[in-house]
Amino acid sequence: MDGVAVKTDEIELEMQAPDFWQNHERAGRLAKELNDLKEEFEFWNSAENELNGYLEMDDTAIGEKSGDARGFIKRFNKAYARIFLSGKYDRGNAVLYVYACRNVSQICPEK
Repeated sequence: MDGVAVKTDEIELEMQAPDFWQNHERAGRLAKELNDLKEEFEFWNSAENELNGYLEMDDTAIGEKSGDARGFIKRFNKAYARIFLSGKYDRGNAVLYVYACRNVSQICPEK
């Protein structure tokens, strides 16, 4: 989480420059990145607190909060998938076409 905090501070410092908004495309990209970093930081801080709360509970208390625990697991898995898909090319949009056919020659006829 230290890396997120450092990157957040760097972007916020850069945004204070008087000519920051002259390049609208770059400024918009950095503003979005800053927002994403803040959301990530907030999620992991709250997740840590929530997880520590579950660790302090006994089995009966956890059973009573099973719905909350399921929600926590769902949010955690979503955040984990976002981290897993945070590579260089994973932030862009993509279009995937899936064609149903009996064999490849229907899609790609031989020349």
